[in-house]
Amino acid sequence: MASVMPLSEKDLHCPVCCEVFVFPVTLECRHTICKICVQKHWEWKGSRECPVCQRRSSTDRPPINLALKIASDSLMGLKLQNAKMDSEAWCNLHNEQLKVFCLFEEKPICTVCQVSKEHRLHLCCPVEEAALDRKREISTQLNSFQKQLKAFYAIKGDWTETENYIKVQADKTDRQIRTEFEKLHKFLWEEETARLAALREEEEKKTQTVKKKLEDITNTIAVLSDTISNLQKAIEADDVSFLQDFKQTKSRAISRTPEIERISGALIDVSKHLGSLKFHVWKKMLEIINYTHITMDPNTAHPNLSFTLELSSVRYSSKHEMPDNPERCTSRMAVMGAEGFTSGRYTWDVEAVSVLVEMLWYQAFL
Repeated sequence: MASVMPLSEKDLHCPVCCEVFVFPVTLECRHTICKICVQKHWEWKGSRECPVCQRRSSTDRPPINLALKIASDSLMGLKLQNAKMDSEAWCNLHNEQLKVFCLFEEKPICTVCQVSKEHRLHLCCPVEEAALDRKREISTQLNSFQKQLKAFYAIKGDWTETENYIKVQADKTDRQIRTEFEKLHKFLWEEETARLAALREEEEKKTQTVKKKLEDITNTIAVLSDTISNLQKAIEADDVSFLQDFKQTKSRAISRTPEIERISGALIDVSKHLGSLKFHVWKKMLEIINYTHITMDPNTAHPNLSFTLELSSVRYSSKHEMPDNPERCTSRMAVMGAEGFTSGRYTWDVEAVSVLVEMLWYQAFL
């Protein structure tokens, strides 16, 4: 009978994650890998390839290597037992268990240290009492961080929605610009190209801005999540270990996180591209120009308002899906002009197409 070679600790580590095997499975190529590592690799590659040699597997359920699983579980249990033994805190000077906390030096000491010359004049309390007080302090900051994390996830959702809406805006504006330029015929092609380029440039700029914001928020969320994880681990540790690392833990707990930024000015300035479009080329097409003296800004409009191509006419419609950006009027049926004024007198001729529209505007401003 062939002899079985003893397994070393190195043989019990996954070649992918380099950690002790967790549910090791053996592929047809004879490589043994953690089950979760194999699944993640297959999902990422889109095929059943071995992460080590890239040989394809004919089955999506490779068998568990029971011998390696038993050996790995034993090794993991031994490591956990050793870690628990190492966590037993003893005084290096007197070989006594650390049961007292010196309030002056902010560290755990033994009962012999307490009556020694170094500590006998210092105020002390039981380790359990000191740990409880300080865990309460850290828990307060932990709750604050958790609330901030929730807020950052919410604002990330807003930025993601804005990124998607920018694309919708860009596509819609693109179609409207093309419709207008079809009326200007071939000799206006250069003007159309220039305006589309401006739109694309703004779309790219606004999209990159949003992507940068999302990247910053994602990084902040990662840092905040890491801090919360470390604080939770610190609180869950035994009292002595917690107190020994308290200063470092407290420095993490009082670290500041960036303030949450609201979405402002992130949307495409549609009015710049569509407002009185033909007027800007009136020298070339004077006979077909229909210039209006006011342009509305759809980024400020109530979700139930719709506009004509040149943003000079508005009507009530079914609700549109759009981001709740700070510029938008949501409390009343209103829209802002693309350009404002601070002095002088201005008048406009407004055409109300129906009594219903007139009543809606009247009720909106009551």
